[in-house]
This record gives sequence, C-alpha cells and structure tokens, in this order.
Amino acid sequence: MEKSFDAESNDIDACVESYFEEREQWAANEGGADATGHVSVKFRHRYGDFFVFDISRYVADSKFMNEGIGGPHGSDSSINFNNKLGRELKLGDLTDNEEKFVEVIKAKSGNETAHAESFAVLPIGVVCSWAFRPPWYECVLLDYGELGNALSGKFKKLINNDVWTPCVLSGQQGNKNIRLEFERKGDQLRNCTFIDINLNEKTSMDGKITNTEIIFTSKNLRITISKHNLETVVVDGSKNESVYWGYGS
Repeated sequence: MEKSFDAESNDIDACVESYFEEREQWAANEGGADATGHVSVKFRHRYGDFFVFDISRYVADSKFMNEGIGGPHGSDSSINFNNKLGRELKLGDLTDNEEKFVEVIKAKSGNETAHAESFAVLPIGVVCSWAFRPPWYECVLLDYGELGNALSGKFKKLINNDVWTPCVLSGQQGNKNIRLEFERKGDQLRNCTFIDINLNEKTSMDGKITNTEIIFTSKNLRITISKHNLETVVVDGSKNESVYWGYGS
C-alpha cells in the first residue's frame, strides 16, 4: 500500500481516492486540467507465503495533452509480500550481507555492473533486475541453492524447501494470459497444471528441475524455463512461442 500509493494505510479504497484527489488538486492549481487515470494491483506469482503483485499507475491530464505540452504517463512496479511477516519484503530480509549477495548476482550474470535494483521471490528462485534496456530490465534468476550462505537465516526459514509448497507463475504467451500451478519440495515438482486463462482450459503436466532448466511436459505441450534469465519457450505441436513472466525478455 505504501509503495503503490505513497500512503501509510491499510484501506486501499481510501488510498485510491486520496491519490486522485491530490492529482486533481494539482491539476486545478496548474490551470484546471482534468485528471483521469487508474491504479491497478494484479497478482502475479506465489511461492508458499510469498506473493508478488504488479502495481500500475496511469494518469492523463487533458489540458496539457490538448496543448501539446504533456501526455499520459504512468509507472509500474512490483511488491513482494510475505504472509508470515505481514508486510512487504526488503532486500535486508533476504540477506545479512548485501555485498556477498551482489557478488553472487555478478558471478551468475557475468556482468560486473549487475546488482539488485529490484527483486522478486518466485517459486523457481529469486530474480534480480537492474539497468533498463528497452523494453525490459536486465535480469538474472538465482535458485535458492545458488544463493547459499548469501541468504539470511531468517529468509531460509521462511522459504522452507523441505516441505511441499504451493506455487504459481503467471505470464503472457503472445496474446494469451497463462498460469502454471504446481507444488515444489527442494528439486521435486508435483501436481503441475498449465492454465490458459483466456479459454479457461487446464492441462495436467509433469515437471522436473535440471541444472539449467525447469521443464514442464504433457502429451502435446512442453514448457522450458531457463534458470539463468527466465527465458521461456512453449512448444505446442509445431508452434513455438515465448512467455513473459514480468522480468527479462
């Protein structure tokens, strides 16, 4: 709430109302421009008690647009929320040694400028992103085992890889909204389901984790996720498509 609306409140309706009241007041002070727009909060991923939400804010000021001195603008960000902590995660929750954490990122990415400008806790690891290269940020995916001692003891207890944990990955495959639901325990996967949200179709799949990939397969469908940078390919019969999970390309 605080990150998306710059307000310390648990009332999302009040935050949205306040946001546009402030925007409308600013517009009036600048000559009576009409402020319109929206704020959306979208569930993206889940790993047990970790939830990732996308936040989008969009505002258009009609007066400035009509005069050609400004246009619609917005911002996108994400929130990592942990149910047990009851709050958004900070980098300090993941590691007690940020320098060591960044060294692991640099080693995996092969990029000396890499760092954790932003991160997301996913079922398949922590994705860290940095320098913007349109249309996406550069990123690297680090499985929890790869981070090893760079993770704090508190965070290791929170992820608890020794029990079966419910997982969700939501993304876009071309024009389709898709979702992978499964359970993970260490390097084992079970109860894997691919969901075409647009058509409300579900496909049961087998899943496995290798040294370099996470792979889901069924009779006519194969999904391969790179453990390096999240690049994902869906092979459906003779058709190949990529999937965007919200990070990387």
